[in-house]
Amino acid sequence: MESLQYPFRGQGAFGKIVTAGLLMMIPLVNLFGAFVLVGYGIKIIGSVLAGDENLPEFDIMQDFGRGLIGLVAAIVYMIPVIIISVVLGVLFGNGSGGMNGIGALLYLLTIPLSFALSLAVLVAFSRFAVEGESGVLFAFTENFQLAFGNLGAGLEFFVNAILFGIILGVLVGIGFVLLIIPGLVIAIAGQFAQYHLAAQYAQRLGIGGKAKRKMEEYSF
Repeated sequence: MESLQYPFRGQGAFGKIVTAGLLMMIPLVNLFGAFVLVGYGIKIIGSVLAGDENLPEFDIMQDFGRGLIGLVAAIVYMIPVIIISVVLGVLFGNGSGGMNGIGALLYLLTIPLSFALSLAVLVAFSRFAVEGESGVLFAFTENFQLAFGNLGAGLEFFVNAILFGIILGVLVGIGFVLLIIPGLVIAIAGQFAQYHLAAQYAQRLGIGGKAKRKMEEYSF
């Protein structure tokens, strides 16, 4: 799979993986690092859509800002799932076996909803990566229309992501059995590869056809 090879392409690729690993390993820095990696992932999507198959350079503060607003947008999209989960937890959290069974069935209904909302988040991230305007993250109508206009591409993405996750899980497990560092390297590389997979999904939707621009031109 092309996405599996992506994290190791280009000069300094291993150093970028190590940088990401350090951001996640150092106590008190790892929360900051989580935002940085989301922002860097959005940058990866934009870079791939612009035709560059090498890992982009880190810009810690810019990546942090991009990741912060990206995660805020993702939470906004997922509010319906959050509300439903909280309500079901309150209603069925202390119920009898039968009531718990009903609650479990209702929880299952959140799976397709989460799927639909996740597609919209991917569209929002991809448009943000290409257009560089944070406002597109919250262009809900347009983003949902793009996501639902080609559900086949969305289903294909999630099937590939699940298969990819299984492969990655095995590799990460082997890496951590050997030593912590190899496992962490594989986990970070896998995260970068997932963003490459997301960029391929965006291409299927026609996002990024005019993405030939400088990646640093972002407006927050």
